[in-house]
Amino acid sequence: MKKKILSKAAAVLAVGAIVTGLSGAMAVPASAIDISSVPGSKFQYTVTTKKISNSKFQLSFRVINNPGVSTFNFAIKNDSGVMFDGNYTTQMPAGSTFVDPALNADKTRLNLIYVTPVTSKKEDNLTYDNLVFTFEYRILDQSTSNHTFHIGITQYNSPNEPDAYFSNTDGVTVPNDATIEVSPSQSVKLGDVDGNNKIDTTDLYYIMEMTERTSSKKVSTTYLDQQLKIKTSEWYKNYPFLKCAAVADIDHDTVIQKADSDALMQYIAEAGAKVEITNKEINTLLPVTVVYDN
Repeated sequence: MKKKILSKAAAVLAVGAIVTGLSGAMAVPASAIDISSVPGSKFQYTVTTKKISNSKFQLSFRVINNPGVSTFNFAIKNDSGVMFDGNYTTQMPAGSTFVDPALNADKTRLNLIYVTPVTSKKEDNLTYDNLVFTFEYRILDQSTSNHTFHIGITQYNSPNEPDAYFSNTDGVTVPNDATIEVSPSQSVKLGDVDGNNKIDTTDLYYIMEMTERTSSKKVSTTYLDQQLKIKTSEWYKNYPFLKCAAVADIDHDTVIQKADSDALMQYIAEAGAKVEITNKEINTLLPVTVVYDN
């Protein structure tokens, strides 16, 4: 049985909420990177990027909430200006199976399959781990600064969520949970909110201020990206220097909140004390990445 994927939630994405500014009414920008069109599913994932060089970058598919999945497939559709170069890494439980990524004929679609370890008991044949799959892309077209990706889950099976099962693995339909624009020619450093090429208490202040702008004390990165494109929005007026929301999302969970300011505060303290840095991702290069809810 096949079920059409109708979800508007997905990679690096949270459901947008209307935030009118400090003086107006504020809605809670809820994180909803899930299979929201399938009742009862709690599976959530996000996509992050990292710059390797002027001609290469990594794209990571991260499961950030796993209700007990047995198998799932996902697909990544890229434009003709970039190409998966065959290099990838995985973070998953021992014994799990990740089928080698399969490219379509024109090398613009990557199809991927994850299967949990086989065990003697059916109920044990699940994983609750937060999984990470990272793929390296080579930039072919240097004439354009932006490259577009479409991300989508194409099959999902969790015995804990029997009503959420679906399959749409025809290998033809373009997955379209979210559209991601990556600009490898423009870089930011994770945590460098004001873009002055250093991480300090000013960046910490801005992250803390962002969270105070909503009653929920958190801001969805997708909503913020959308607002930063609107020059009349309160978010753009207050943060015109912010190139993309991902720079302030320290833990890559699609929501800017206290956990991000805490992580940045710890980094600043460690750097000031000249001790070993706990979070080695902070102050590393990311391509400017903007996500649109489809």
